[in-house]
Amino acid sequence: MASASSKKQDPTNSVYLEYQKNATTAMELQAQVLEGLKLGKPLAELLLMALEALGKLTHEDTSVTQAKADLSAMYGYVLKDPAGVEYEAKQLEERMVKMKAALEADDVPDCDKRVIEAALLSHQKALRRLNGN
Repeated sequence: MASASSKKQDPTNSVYLEYQKNATTAMELQAQVLEGLKLGKPLAELLLMALEALGKLTHEDTSVTQAKADLSAMYGYVLKDPAGVEYEAKQLEERMVKMKAALEADDVPDCDKRVIEAALLSHQKALRRLNGN
């Protein structure tokens, strides 16, 4: 009969499993980048995949998230690259969906809802500006 303490998950094991999962994901992303180069995919898209792989290997998402935002802004807002515009629009729309859901939630205080409403308006303006309206 197993004791209660042996049923608990070993924290070392969960850290190793996370590391293993990240390494596998990074290798898959690397393969996608190499295949994308052969197929002539947009370099910005490949760079984003490479940055994500790097983030998985270093277990650090902050700089990857910032690099994605910077790259998205450069290709979307500044260069008006169609793939960059599409990516940035998709990101804005995904965040807007989450904001609308938060506004409908019962457990969000009114003061937080006002902040969300302002952010939603800001995102709507950014989307219009991105689309040239």
